[in-house]
Amino acid sequence: MLFKQVYITSLNQKERFYENHAKSLDSDKILIVCDRGSLDAEAYLSPEDKERWLEELGLTETMIDYDAVFHLVTAAKGQNSLCMEQS
Repeated sequence: MLFKQVYITSLNQKERFYENHAKSLDSDKILIVCDRGSLDAEAYLSPEDKERWLEELGLTETMIDYDAVFHLVTAAKGQNSLCMEQS
């Protein structure tokens, strides 16, 4: 679990950096897109480990800082016949 703690701490620091930078800009229309989030670390935890991990981080939920979460899936998924084999 040490790796996951370091991972989430590092991720949170990066997110705070971009949030602070966005706040310094002269615009109210700013979108910050991250290709990774705290949910990545959760994917490898049992429910019991997740609960303990959140307690250790002092959190009740990892998604609390996000306004939206999108799970994107490629349009090619399941469409092997449409994919070129020589690309």
